[in-house]
Amino acid sequence: APWCGHCKSLAPHYAKAANAFKNEKSCRIAALDADSHREAASAYGVTGYPTLKFFGKDDKSGDVKYEGGRTAEDIVAYMNDKCGTERSVNGGYLPTAGRIADLDTLAAGFAAADAAEKELRITKAAAAAAAYSGRYPTAAQFYVAAMKKIVAKPDYAATEVQRLQRMIDGAAVAAEKLDEFALRINVLAAFQ
Repeated sequence: APWCGHCKSLAPHYAKAANAFKNEKSCRIAALDADSHREAASAYGVTGYPTLKFFGKDDKSGDVKYEGGRTAEDIVAYMNDKCGTERSVNGGYLPTAGRIADLDTLAAGFAAADAAEKELRITKAAAAAAAYSGRYPTAAQFYVAAMKKIVAKPDYAATEVQRLQRMIDGAAVAAEKLDEFALRINVLAAFQ
């Protein structure tokens, strides 16, 4: 409600949290002026302001009321938990995004391994990436690609992180590409 002082206090935090998820196709944050849309507010049991509701992908009932803190950080953490996402408040990915424990294990110490061990790890990583059914299939494949590139160029992980960071910091890059670059940087951290 536009006249509500608590709503006015929440608005910048809510907008910042919504902006953090602008690149997420499976997780959206939206606002409804319950004062202007009384029928919808009533249908979802809004009796006080502000009221925050979570609507899951398969549950449009609006029965899940958000009871957490009222900062952007609190809202982003809640949405990450509910949506299975890994966004930071600034909209980028958290350092854990794209990381896959089984592949991290194979990546650790990869550069120092002998040639036979590297080939064995690449084979295991390729099988793990092919079997992976989680949120980050392109990241899973990137572990394998990175391993192959490290075989050819041992300092690949470090130089690629620098290259990707320059692109992120440089010219205008599409949001989808920024996400892709961030995931690659996260994966490459497993090799260092």
